[in-house]
Amino acid sequence: MKREEAINKVNEGVGSIYTKEDVINLINQIEDTQAETPSFDGQEIVKSVMDEWDDKVYDIFHDLASEIASD
Repeated sequence: MKREEAINKVNEGVGSIYTKEDVINLINQIEDTQAETPSFDGQEIVKSVMDEWDDKVYDIFHDLASEIASD
């Protein structure tokens, strides 16, 4: 629920021992908090995949060259 929604619900609600203004002031004092999204740097993964790819391509061509040479 967002702060504005909470304030609207308080304004629509029935009073209690606390005034609507007290509750709204309390809501306004609540700090905005957002969960931090961890940053992700894919460069390391991309480098690892590219290194693996290079190794596999090298192996394939090396095997192919060996087969051609043996024929």
